Amino acid sequence: RALVSSLEGSRGPSLLARGGSSNGTPAAGDMTRAPLLLLGLSTSCAAAYLASVAAPRASLNRLPEARPSVSIFGRDATCLAVGAAIPSPPPLRSAQPPAATTSPTAPELYERAVLLQQMRRRDESLRTFERLAELTPGDGRVWMRMMTLHKLERRWGRAEATLRRGIEALPQNALLRQALGDLCRERQRWDEARAHFAQAARLDPQLRSVYDSWGRMEASLG
Repeated sequence: RALVSSLEGSRGPSLLARGGSSNGTPAAGDMTRAPLLLLGLSTSCAAAYLASVAAPRASLNRLPEARPSVSIFGRDATCLAVGAAIPSPPPLRSAQPPAATTSPTAPELYERAVLLQQMRRRDESLRTFERLAELTPGDGRVWMRMMTLHKLERRWGRAEATLRRGIEALPQNALLRQALGDLCRERQRWDEARAHFAQAARLDPQLRSVYDSWGRMEASLG
């Protein structure tokens, strides 16, 4: 308000209309009454500013649309009315897992099959192990897991067939040979069990479990 009062003084409007004193240079007294000229505003710009300030107070309560302002301090500033609508950012899309583009690897299949077995979803686990056996027949763990699943379902013939398939793929695997001996022992096929235990001991003389199984069988037979 002090700024407007100084510009509305008796000499302020005439100074703004003329752009200065009679010789083109503002007098010292005029410059104290017209501080807008000290800011480097032209007379037309200052007049436009005065017109906007002198508008009724009610006009200040309106929310006009965005419009460019006058040039102030050598810059063109775009003034947005207070409360003008600001465009909302686009809604965020929910994160989606990437679509599977490749087949699962052998380790991933093995982990899945083991998990299914632990969840007692044995048929699904067995199918996964069968698929894995085709991919990696040299993994003795797969044959052992498949044999165990068949035994849990009391499918003795399939358990034995699985072990023989594993031994065919891994003829030097002592654990598979011992597992076949254990299966024969459980089915009371003593001679076959003894032969498989002996073969496992030849393949791996340091395999203590084979001596334990063989010894318990012989002890039970007296």
